[in-house]
Amino acid sequence: MVTAEIESSLLKLNPTDRAHLAETLLQSLNISDDRVERLWVKESESRYAAYNRIEINPLVCHGKPVVRGTRVPVAVVLGALGGGDSFEQVLEDYPTLCREDILASLDFAGQLSRFEEHTLEMAV
Repeated sequence: MVTAEIESSLLKLNPTDRAHLAETLLQSLNISDDRVERLWVKESESRYAAYNRIEINPLVCHGKPVVRGTRVPVAVVLGALGGGDSFEQVLEDYPTLCREDILASLDFAGQLSRFEEHTLEMAV
């Protein structure tokens, strides 16, 4: 298989299966369990950051993705960063946000740009 085919196949796996595959591969290459655990935790923290901090609720901002517990749309956070604002400027403009909320917004946008199917629970 060429790299593009492998990448395409890996992107079709859910995060748990990807982590299992990575663990199996690393073990076959004699990489320690400790390093496998650190890699899995890092992947899990990154992958689920958006799920913990971003919500879609039809009663808040017309169902647009927002930072959980606020009315700050993810699009506003991304627009500010894209317009050249620093993290500090965004945090100053939106005091209800923290650095992790900005990172989760970026993570959420990154997941969407991969054209993968992701499910976020809707609050009702």
